[in-house]
Amino acid sequence: MMTLFSTIVVAGSAAHAFAFAPSPGLAIRSSTALDASAGIFYTTQTGNTETVAGYIADAADLEMEDIADVEDDEIEELDTLIVGAPTWHTGAETERSGTEWDTWLYETLPDIDVKGKNVAVFGCGDQISYR
Repeated sequence: MMTLFSTIVVAGSAAHAFAFAPSPGLAIRSSTALDASAGIFYTTQTGNTETVAGYIADAADLEMEDIADVEDDEIEELDTLIVGAPTWHTGAETERSGTEWDTWLYETLPDIDVKGKNVAVFGCGDQISYR
């Protein structure tokens, strides 16, 4: 049976994939439902965010890329962005992830037109220090 759609549920450091079979007669597409283009972008400190990005990329049959290696036009060409970042509690007032996302969000993103894009965000990190 072919899988149309997969969802990743992340709890702590474990990720679980659930696959759903398509309804009979439903066409399977290699891209999103409306032939929209999508990309998965991440950065990581310990490797956990990269691992989860890999799970999502495999489930969605998409490529993933470290945000440090992305060109502005790659983002502008996409309809959907799936982004992942570690959620470290650095204590900083701004640029608080301690990763390449800080540079990208503050220096690159303001110059990119993301109006009308679908965006999904996932985070992995040190939940213990947020008590």
